[in-house]
Formats: sequence, structure tokens, C-alpha cells
Amino acid sequence: MEHQAVKMDDMECLNLGRMFALFSNGEARIGAPYTGIYYDDTRYISRYVLRYDNTIIRPSKVSKEKFAVRYFYECPKGNVVRTAEPVYGGFVETIDQPAPEASSLEMGVEFADIFDVRADMVRDALSVSAKCDENDVVMTHGSLRLARTGTDGKERVLLVEGDNIAYRDHTVIVRPRKKKFKVGVRFYEIDVCEPCQGKPQHFLGWFPKFRCDDVRLNSLYRDSVSNMVSLFDCPPGKSFFPLAGIPLFDAVFGRDALIASLQLMHFFPPAARSTILRLGKLIGKKSDKFTEEEPGKIIHEKRCGEKSGAVLPFRGYYGSIDSTPLYVLAFMEYIKSHGMDSRVRIMRKDAIAALEWIKSKVKAHGLLGYVGGALSNQGWKDSPDSVFCSDGSLSVHPVFLVEVQAYAGRALELGSQLVEDDEERKEMMLLARGLREAVIGRYWSSRLDYPGEAIDGKRRLADIVTSNPGHLLWMNFVDNRRAKRIADVMVDRNLLNSGYGVKTLAYGQPRHDPTSYHDGSVWPHENSLILKGLSDYSLHEEFTLLLSELLDAYKSLNTSGFPELYSGGRREEMNRLGPMGCLPTAWGSGAVFAIIQAIIGLKMEENTAGECVVRFDPILPDSMDNMKINGLRVMGGVMQVSLRRNRRDVAVECFFTRKPKSRVKIQT
Repeated sequence: MEHQAVKMDDMECLNLGRMFALFSNGEARIGAPYTGIYYDDTRYISRYVLRYDNTIIRPSKVSKEKFAVRYFYECPKGNVVRTAEPVYGGFVETIDQPAPEASSLEMGVEFADIFDVRADMVRDALSVSAKCDENDVVMTHGSLRLARTGTDGKERVLLVEGDNIAYRDHTVIVRPRKKKFKVGVRFYEIDVCEPCQGKPQHFLGWFPKFRCDDVRLNSLYRDSVSNMVSLFDCPPGKSFFPLAGIPLFDAVFGRDALIASLQLMHFFPPAARSTILRLGKLIGKKSDKFTEEEPGKIIHEKRCGEKSGAVLPFRGYYGSIDSTPLYVLAFMEYIKSHGMDSRVRIMRKDAIAALEWIKSKVKAHGLLGYVGGALSNQGWKDSPDSVFCSDGSLSVHPVFLVEVQAYAGRALELGSQLVEDDEERKEMMLLARGLREAVIGRYWSSRLDYPGEAIDGKRRLADIVTSNPGHLLWMNFVDNRRAKRIADVMVDRNLLNSGYGVKTLAYGQPRHDPTSYHDGSVWPHENSLILKGLSDYSLHEEFTLLLSELLDAYKSLNTSGFPELYSGGRREEMNRLGPMGCLPTAWGSGAVFAIIQAIIGLKMEENTAGECVVRFDPILPDSMDNMKINGLRVMGGVMQVSLRRNRRDVAVECFFTRKPKSRVKIQT
């Protein structure tokens, strides 16, 4: 499947859990790609327009207000104000206009699978969408129910609630009788889920309160909290699983959710717990070449649409090489930070099954790699041309990515604590040591004095300069000298540093394109992981520089939070930095939490007395003198942390505002 970046900066997005609406100047229409109203991988409404005196009107002003979007229209009979606000399982429109007899709201009903909408991104385009039968339309006072049973046997229902509703030619028409009226749109999938009531604002207060004297970071934190809440699957139903991103990836993605969970670990533990539980239930049970499922393997993508959720491999696709070790890492980090509660304890068997999968692959090949399938590349850079050799030729399967060896090695090291057999534990540690040695002995390019991206099936090293080795810092997988060398390349303006962050591929390399998906662009989530690694190695100068550039990028983008990616062109050569890809995304929204954790230098470990030790080794950037976080979660307790710059160092003040459930020792 080919990747395609969606241009989102001229659209309005309303999203909450499994529902999202994408408008262009308040409209969904033909000619505005991807616009419409979606739920669970189905576009229910493809056309959505507001008419005044039978003419489609367009807003003079658009205002985004956290979870809502407000539109202002100038009309001959007076101004019209329209507010669209999501609720769990649907959304509500409120329209205030002086002449109700002149206005009407039209919705074209479609029931299209999201992969039909994305047909230009799929090699074998799917058939066009189907409409509901007239027999499946039920009109009652104040509501209209439209249903369609798909070829997958699932009944999908659209319920429109409002005053004076009509339906003809697959179009819902609402003609208000009052100056101020509401229209509610809700979605049902019979025998699958019922829509949940509730407001997302309630969950904003569950996050820590954060304040510093850098307005960019304050704003980024506020935006990211709102974006993250909007991506939680269904909080009223106690599911805080972070869906990957809007508009193309509003679904279960293992890797994305696991990285977001690690970013959120001390800021919002329910997300990590929900992720561990959800992915544990979806862990591979059998071998299936079509979906690439294997026992103990963590799922990559799960779709719910009529075709994407039944016909294509993405109904439950396991083509990811790093999701399984990341699952083990998230599980181990959770129990280290929050203890083995009863809900997570039942997933211990799944973490062990994931370890067995990792162990079997490493024993067989000495490394952890993939052979390709529906996705030819199965690391986080999963576009078809993201792994190649120094001559530009694509790497040959099987492919063994450098960062995946670090993930697998750390998963084996930490996960060995879960097994009870001493010999098995020793075997896992031996395999992990072999992976550490391979990174130095097989991946470290003598030509570059830097790790190559991958080793392929012909035993060729892809000795090109990429951002992948930055993940070795995040995993603490190399010695200090090599960590410094990796950091030097990360900040080099002639290589990986665009001036707005670390690029996926360095200038001057084959296939380099700063506006491509993975071959020269900048991804905020990856930069946050690199920053965490730089902090852990106490590389102050490099950390401060890259953080400043990343915050400058956020200011220049002028978006509500980080987008999925943006151009990796040279900063001084760009007139404007524009967002690319999806917005919001789970791991893009999670970037700020990893950044703050890196600034305060938070590290968790267990001492010989069995105590949980919380250690702080802060790096306060030059743009800040003070920082305060109230609400960090550790072992069931709530912690307040303050940083203050003195003349020579940074003073740390921290204490529990709610006592932890087990013994915790604080070191500063």
C-alpha cells in the first residue's frame, strides 16, 4: 500500500474517539478529498452543506475552540453562527440564524468503507460505496434512522435527530422552524457497540497541570492534551486506547499506541493500561500468511469497515516488526512505574508470549527482521522506499533494522524478569547481549563512523545516514562515546538537522526528498524519543539545541499541536513551514510528554532493597528558568515537581501530594 500525505492545514477537523468529521470551510463535498463524517472506518456522510435562500453559503470566519469548530456567515437577512461539536458516538450542530425559513442543512448519505475513500492509495482499488435501501429508512417525530447491512453482515445505522427532517435521493434535509436549532448525528453498529454519552472536557482535568516560562511549550502542552483526549477510543466506556490519527488512521495501530503509551506513562497511566489490555487481547494466536499473524505477535493494524474490516488483511494485520518488543517494553515500564495491578496482571501471559516470539526469531537469525508482505517495510518508516543501500537500490528481504535490534534487546533484558526458569532467563540475557554486540560489530559503518539503517537479505549494510540510530539513545543501547557520535550527526546542519529538528534522512543521500513521507521529512514523535535519549545520556548541548528547534517549528507551523510530519527542507530556505500528514496523531500529541519527561530527567529504577527509586537529573533549556508539573503519576501516588534555575545549576523540588501505594524513594 502506498503512503500519501493528506493536506490538513486548510481543513477543519472534529474528532472524538472513533468519530471524525473533516470539513473544508464548513463543507464536505466532491472535489474536497476525504471530507465527510466518519465512524469506525465508514464514511456515513460524504456531502454536508449549509444553504441560505437555496444557495450554498461559505463562512467569512472559522474559529477552532478546543473540541468544537465555530463558523460565522454574513447573509442578507443577518449573520448566521454555526457551531459543530463532537460527542462520543456522533456530533451535534447548533445553528443560530435570524431567518430560519431561508436556511437548510443537507447531508448526503453514503456508507463508504474508508479504503473506498482512499482508493487512490490502494493498488487494487475497491468498488464504490453502497447506499442504504429505502426500506431501511425509518422516519419518526424528530428523528430519521437510516440503516444498511453490509456484505460483512454488520448493520450500520445513522440516526439524525432534529426538527423538520426530510429524506430524498439519499440526502437528509433539515429545514429549521426556529432561529436557534440543533441537529444531532449519531452512529450505531448493531451487536458491535452502542454510542456513549459524555463530554471530552471532563477528561482534560485528569492530566497534570503544567506551567513554565516558555510560552511555546505551555501552548504545545495545552494543545497536545486536548488532541490526545480526542483520540482516546471511548473514555465513558473506560477505554483510553489511543487511536493512531486523523483522518486516515483513526483505528487500532499497535506501534503508534505503544509509543504514545510510553510517552504518557507518568502523565496519563490509563492510556498505557488500556493499550496493554487491548493489544494483549489481540495478540497473535495462530499462523496466517495472509494477515501475517503468528503466535505471540502484536497486531499492527485493525480495521472495522465493510471491506477493510472483512476482506483486506487489515481486518487484523500483523505486519509490524517492532510492535511486539514495544509491547514488552510498555508492559515492563508500566509495572515498574505503577505496579502489577489486577487488570495488568492477567496480561503477563501475553507479555511472555511476546517474549517467546522475539526469542524464537533472534535465535533463528541472530537478529530480529521481517520478510515483507502487504507492507514491504515493517518498521515505523513503512513506506516502500524507506530502506535502501548507499547506491539507492532497495534493500532485499529479509530486512533487519538497526533500531529494532535495540528494541528487541531491551525487551529481552527487561522481560527476563517475568520468567521463572533461571536457564531461560540466562538465555534471554545472552541473546540481548548478542544484539548489543551486533549493533557495534555489524551495523556500525566504518565509512560513516555511524550506524547503518539496516542489514538486508544479501548481508548488505544500508550505510546511509538516517535518524534510525537516534532510537539507540532512547533505548540506552550504546556506550557514551558512540552516543556522542550519534548526537553529533543529529545536530549537524549538513546532515540530519534541518534547523527545525532531526530529519528521517540526511541531505545528500540517495532518494532524499524533504517533503516525502520518510525520506527526509521531520517527525515530531521521533524527535521526542531522540530528545529523551539525549537527556538520558546527559548530552546537554545537543538536547537544548534540538528542543529549541522543535519548539520553533511548533511556533512556525501555527497548528493546534504537532502534525504527523513536516518538511525537512533547510530552515533558512523555507518561507513557511507547513504541516503534512495527519493532525492530530497519538504519537505526535504524545511528543510533548516525552519532552517534559526529558527536561526533568525522570528515571525509574529498583534498588537492592526492592524500593522504587524515582530519580531526577534535569536539563532546563536556556529559554526557561522555571517549570512546574503538578500531577505526575508514580506507583498510585501523585507527585508535584518544580524546577528553578540558580546561578550554577537547576534546583529540583518534588513531593507527593497523594501518597503512593508502595515504598518510593526520591533522588534529586
